[in-house]
Amino acid sequence: MILPIKEYNGKQIRDIRMKAGMTQSVFASYMGVSIKTVEAWEGGRTHPTGPVFRLLDILSSTDERKYIIAG
Repeated sequence: MILPIKEYNGKQIRDIRMKAGMTQSVFASYMGVSIKTVEAWEGGRTHPTGPVFRLLDILSSTDERKYIIAG
């Protein structure tokens, strides 16, 4: 069963990034976007789209986070 895509606000995106132990630079690389894009997401000026929401779901899951190595 495919669950609906959860949308995240800027604070939630920042919290997910911080909990994953990623800098904005590492997070941007992981997401395949520029640092400016991550800054815009976290600042609430723009919102991620498409596959980024699935990656955010993976990063926000405590079960999956242990498999991700940042840095």
